[in-house]
Amino acid sequence: MSAKFVLRTFRNVVFRDRPYFAHLTVTHRGNRRRGFRRARGGRLEELDTEGMKQVVDVLDRMGVAVLSVVGGGEPLSRPDVATILTYAARKGLYTRVTSNGKAPRKRYAELLKSGVKEIAISLDGVQGNDAPFRRVGSRALKTIRYLNDNLPPGKRLTLKVAVAQAGCEQVEDLVSYCATEFPNALVWLNPVNVGSGELAAATEAEVEPAYPRPRQSPTLLDVEFYERELEGQRRGNTLDWGCRAGRMFFDVEPNGDFWICKAQPSRAPLNVLEADFRKKLREADFSYRRECVGCNYSGYVVTQKGFEPRNWVDIAVLWWFANTRPGDRCRDVAARYGWPAGFATYCGARIVDWSRRLGGDGDGRPSRGTVVYYRYGWGRSPKSTSVRLARQRRLRRELKPSPDDVVLDVGCNFGALVSYLRPFCRKIVGIDVNAEAVRSSEVEGLRVMDGRKTDFPDGYFTKVVSSHTIEHVTDLPALFAEIDRILKPGGEVVLYYPCELWRGMGTMRNSWVFYRNPFMGYRIHVNWLSHRRVAQLIRGTDLGIFRKRFYFDPQPGYVTVLKKRAPAAS
Repeated sequence: MSAKFVLRTFRNVVFRDRPYFAHLTVTHRGNRRRGFRRARGGRLEELDTEGMKQVVDVLDRMGVAVLSVVGGGEPLSRPDVATILTYAARKGLYTRVTSNGKAPRKRYAELLKSGVKEIAISLDGVQGNDAPFRRVGSRALKTIRYLNDNLPPGKRLTLKVAVAQAGCEQVEDLVSYCATEFPNALVWLNPVNVGSGELAAATEAEVEPAYPRPRQSPTLLDVEFYERELEGQRRGNTLDWGCRAGRMFFDVEPNGDFWICKAQPSRAPLNVLEADFRKKLREADFSYRRECVGCNYSGYVVTQKGFEPRNWVDIAVLWWFANTRPGDRCRDVAARYGWPAGFATYCGARIVDWSRRLGGDGDGRPSRGTVVYYRYGWGRSPKSTSVRLARQRRLRRELKPSPDDVVLDVGCNFGALVSYLRPFCRKIVGIDVNAEAVRSSEVEGLRVMDGRKTDFPDGYFTKVVSSHTIEHVTDLPALFAEIDRILKPGGEVVLYYPCELWRGMGTMRNSWVFYRNPFMGYRIHVNWLSHRRVAQLIRGTDLGIFRKRFYFDPQPGYVTVLKKRAPAAS
């Protein structure tokens, strides 16, 4: 879970009506042979990849914490769905995608490599004659088998089963089968109110089946307040559950249209890409949501009711079973000594797992080589989003990029600074020795290259920037000599690096993760730098100190701006 997700969750504990959960329908296209499946109207024009990213940006600015990619059709029929999900995940949103399990295998392989947190397969899964029930085909089962066997750490596989009167007697067998055959997959039962799978709770077709609730399955997710709410809706003739559709949760269509939920469009036309969308949303009246006669969308009911204090215990139980597995040591400890001991064991195991993944050699230590690099903290970006953005703005002020500049970012990592500076210069290139970071990034213009030995021609760049890199690089004179070669006369170099009382002071947390010793940061920061030390390292080049600054971000740091002298006139 990202820090943004946690903070926004706590925010909604206090402010219930803040946007929290969004369904993003990326397409109404079904599997290839079925074409478009649009039950709510005509075929919609779908936004392209950049348009979907803009929608994600709007949802992020609104404060959405959970983004569920679903479809009136099959989301994986769009080849760019993994790109969209990864983009949302990198913004700190909890991302989920629901598929029918019938897309090509390569689509699911892309999901496993993407930033999506949860992959859900909709089985609609017991045998019967009424929609949406159908036999679970072998293709879907093969997909579930593939995902179950290849599920990487940090991702979740959920099997969603819609349950109605038709075939409900098979649910026990289905849940038992899933627990045996797919132990890494969690099962969620979605009751529907009538045999045809419609939402209405007060119609002539209303039924009140005795939905089985298996209690012994180790992979079944069961929330008591969700069951109580649905039972109340089936028994009553009016809906009075305090629905916050359009405020706390909503739906976005493939063209960006705003619906207050998956069943009701906004009566006043709204599109999230409109310039004044946020203003219209604040002024919109969604009181007509009371006209709805029932709701069994688990994402809506569980999301909203889960923030009520009386349901927090159920939510804690749901979280525990969703994040642990049968046979885990934490479950055994919880069974013997109580949940506090089990939770402490769970946290300890996660810390150990994080430390192993952070290292490049698989033993919790950074990769050894001529250039030392490491990932910041437990994510792909340094510190928090606000700190990173403040740093990028500061570097832009120091670099002063113009539309004529060709810029080089030395130590670009995943390319966040490259992406930020690109609109302000003619061309920008990022280089880094971390091949994994460069290849997994979606930012264009990144290359795997050692800054001490590049293949750029002499005088190719007008400006060079390097943020929190030179403290990790051995043989800095060679790096500055290479920068001197590829920089045009009169060009500037902006260096940003930490101010430390001793070498490695600023990386005590990472040295604990890597070496179990907070005072071994000198193995990560191989240089102890200051303005004076940089002046010594650039001797023998045409570079000279042009400007220097000191500030906090919130840790103390230096910015040294170098400038290349023009050749002396002959």
